[in-house]
Amino acid sequence: MRRLPRASSTLVAADLPDLLAALDGRKVKVKSREVELHTAGLLLRDVQPDWRTRLLSLITNPNVAYLLMLIGIYGLLLEGYNPAPCCRRGRRDLPAARAVRLPGAVGQLRGLRSSHSASC
Repeated sequence: MRRLPRASSTLVAADLPDLLAALDGRKVKVKSREVELHTAGLLLRDVQPDWRTRLLSLITNPNVAYLLMLIGIYGLLLEGYNPAPCCRRGRRDLPAARAVRLPGAVGQLRGLRSSHSASC
């Protein structure tokens, strides 16, 4: 464990238990109140991510996100070039809500994914 100059990080630790040992007894300011840290001897446990966290980790990977964005853009372009196929075939009795196709759905999913990664 070594100390660094005041302008940079104040501690460098080899691992998490070493960091917790170094932080024990330090005083930090929290909402205008000074609190002393008691970190020595804390029990550490690993928490495995659930399926939602793993899924979000997968689709926010820059490589996968780029592919999803391309699929969404091409989907929107295809839908724009081929509007409402059920109406063109003379099936005007179907409501517009049932005329959803894959490109539109992919475009919507891309929009949801990009809005989620922008908020994180």
